[in-house]
Amino acid sequence: MTFHSRMRWLPTLSLLLLATLFMAPAHAAVSCSLNDPDRDVRKAFPTSSGYRTEFKSVQAQGGPAFRTRFEKLYGRGLDTYAEYDIQHAFYPVLQGKELTGYLFGATQKGKYGSLQVIAITDPQGKIRSIYYQRLSAPYSQQLKDPSFLRQFEGLSLDDFRHWPTEPSKAVKVQGITAPSPEAQTDLTETLWGLKKVLMLFDHYYQGGAGLQRWASTAGGAV
Repeated sequence: MTFHSRMRWLPTLSLLLLATLFMAPAHAAVSCSLNDPDRDVRKAFPTSSGYRTEFKSVQAQGGPAFRTRFEKLYGRGLDTYAEYDIQHAFYPVLQGKELTGYLFGATQKGKYGSLQVIAITDPQGKIRSIYYQRLSAPYSQQLKDPSFLRQFEGLSLDDFRHWPTEPSKAVKVQGITAPSPEAQTDLTETLWGLKKVLMLFDHYYQGGAGLQRWASTAGGAV
């Protein structure tokens, strides 16, 4: 390609770059967005009529005060960049004009690198199923096996209320077993990720009702 022919491409490339910037969310970094939303939504909700993509962050939708209260209920600190500043992607799915469910996920530090777990829920955030969008481990097929994944069906925010501090009160969550001892770290991180995004979902989409129930017994408000 000659210099002049390369020059003719510059305006087009500039327009494409500008278009990409305007299409991206205002916050550059996004946690656990779907790799192929059209495909993933169609697979999770075969008869759906469409979906939206929404980006929310603890910093923008709560700020430092909410973060402090959130971490107290969560039982773990949020990473300043990866969990506090970053945008979380949520996908409300429609059936006609009615909301039929959501897809959203979490990125966690697994035993062999980052893992991404995606939850498919009903409109209230009750888990219908989960799957791993990213998972690097020699035993990854064990964690992707349907018999293992079925253990998460039906979990809701309140099931995580006492996990992991009071396991005897978190029967459903505590009852989920790893397919092998070496996979326990990734299972634990999967549970932390699901707890986190279900709490965020409650805050963003359910008016924080579930978190208020937790806080009322913890002697505070969220």
